[in-house]
Amino acid sequence: MITDWVCTDLDNEQYGRQLSETRFEFKEKNRGLLDYDEDEIIEFGVDLSDYSEKELYDVARTYYGSLDELKEQCGDSWQWILAECIFEQESGLY
Repeated sequence: MITDWVCTDLDNEQYGRQLSETRFEFKEKNRGLLDYDEDEIIEFGVDLSDYSEKELYDVARTYYGSLDELKEQCGDSWQWILAECIFEQESGLY
Protein backbone atom coordinates (compact mmCIF):
# COMPACT_ATOMS: atom_id res chain seq x y z
CA MET A 1 0.00 0.00 0.00
CA ILE A 2 1.36 3.43 -1.00
CA THR A 3 0.53 5.80 1.86
CA ASP A 4 2.86 8.65 0.84
CA TRP A 5 1.85 11.02 -1.93
CA VAL A 6 3.19 9.83 -5.30
CA CYS A 7 2.99 11.59 -8.64
CA THR A 8 0.52 9.80 -10.91
CA ASP A 9 0.48 12.35 -13.74
CA LEU A 10 3.42 14.72 -14.02
CA ASP A 11 1.88 16.82 -16.82
CA ASN A 12 -1.20 17.65 -14.72
CA GLU A 13 0.61 17.67 -11.37
CA GLN A 14 -1.65 14.91 -10.08
CA TYR A 15 -0.74 12.98 -6.94
CA GLY A 16 -2.34 10.07 -5.15
CA ARG A 17 -2.03 7.95 -2.04
CA GLN A 18 -3.78 4.95 -0.55
CA LEU A 19 -5.22 5.21 2.96
CA SER A 20 -6.71 1.71 3.28
CA GLU A 21 -7.67 -1.20 1.07
CA THR A 22 -10.55 0.79 -0.44
CA ARG A 23 -9.79 4.45 0.44
CA PHE A 24 -7.65 6.72 -1.71
CA GLU A 25 -6.90 10.42 -1.96
CA PHE A 26 -5.89 12.36 -5.04
CA LYS A 27 -4.92 15.97 -5.58
CA GLU A 28 -4.19 18.00 -8.65
CA LYS A 29 -3.55 21.61 -9.56
CA ASN A 30 -6.53 23.39 -11.09
CA ARG A 31 -5.71 24.49 -14.62
CA GLY A 32 -8.51 27.03 -14.85
CA LEU A 33 -11.18 24.43 -15.59
CA LEU A 34 -13.21 25.02 -12.42
CA ASP A 35 -14.50 28.03 -10.54
CA TYR A 36 -11.44 27.92 -8.31
CA ASP A 37 -8.37 30.10 -8.43
CA GLU A 38 -5.86 29.10 -11.09
CA ASP A 39 -3.21 26.81 -9.56
CA GLU A 40 -5.42 26.00 -6.54
CA ILE A 41 -4.95 22.39 -5.42
CA ILE A 42 -8.11 20.30 -5.72
CA GLU A 43 -8.19 17.33 -3.32
CA PHE A 44 -10.67 14.49 -3.66
CA GLY A 45 -11.16 11.33 -1.63
CA VAL A 46 -12.44 8.09 -3.11
CA ASP A 47 -13.70 5.13 -1.10
CA LEU A 48 -14.44 2.26 -3.45
CA SER A 49 -16.77 0.70 -0.87
CA ASP A 50 -19.12 3.68 -1.39
CA TYR A 51 -19.81 2.55 -4.97
CA SER A 52 -22.03 -0.26 -6.16
CA GLU A 53 -20.63 -3.01 -8.38
CA LYS A 54 -22.52 -1.49 -11.30
CA GLU A 55 -21.05 1.96 -10.65
CA LEU A 56 -17.54 0.52 -10.50
CA TYR A 57 -18.17 -1.42 -13.69
CA ASP A 58 -19.42 1.73 -15.45
CA VAL A 59 -16.35 3.71 -14.37
CA ALA A 60 -13.99 0.95 -15.51
CA ARG A 61 -15.81 0.64 -18.82
CA THR A 62 -15.09 4.30 -19.57
CA TYR A 63 -11.36 3.54 -19.75
CA TYR A 64 -11.25 -0.24 -20.25
CA GLY A 65 -13.57 -2.75 -21.88
CA SER A 66 -14.86 -3.92 -18.51
CA LEU A 67 -13.98 -4.15 -14.83
CA ASP A 68 -12.54 -7.61 -15.47
CA GLU A 69 -10.31 -6.22 -18.21
CA LEU A 70 -9.05 -3.49 -15.87
CA LYS A 71 -8.27 -6.12 -13.21
CA GLU A 72 -6.49 -8.28 -15.79
CA GLN A 73 -4.41 -5.45 -17.22
CA CYS A 74 -3.56 -3.71 -13.94
CA GLY A 75 -3.07 -6.69 -11.65
CA ASP A 76 -2.68 -5.82 -7.97
CA SER A 77 -2.98 -2.09 -8.64
CA TRP A 78 -6.48 -2.32 -10.17
CA GLN A 79 -8.16 -0.65 -7.17
CA TRP A 80 -5.75 2.30 -7.30
CA ILE A 81 -6.37 2.72 -11.04
CA LEU A 82 -10.13 2.50 -10.57
CA ALA A 83 -10.02 5.08 -7.77
CA GLU A 84 -7.94 7.37 -10.00
CA CYS A 85 -10.53 6.96 -12.77
CA ILE A 86 -13.27 7.99 -10.31
CA PHE A 87 -11.22 11.01 -9.26
CA GLU A 88 -10.82 12.07 -12.87
CA GLN A 89 -14.54 11.65 -13.56
CA GLU A 90 -15.89 13.28 -10.41
CA SER A 91 -13.37 15.99 -9.50
CA GLY A 92 -14.49 18.35 -12.26
CA LEU A 93 -10.94 18.73 -13.54
CA TYR A 94 -11.58 16.70 -16.71
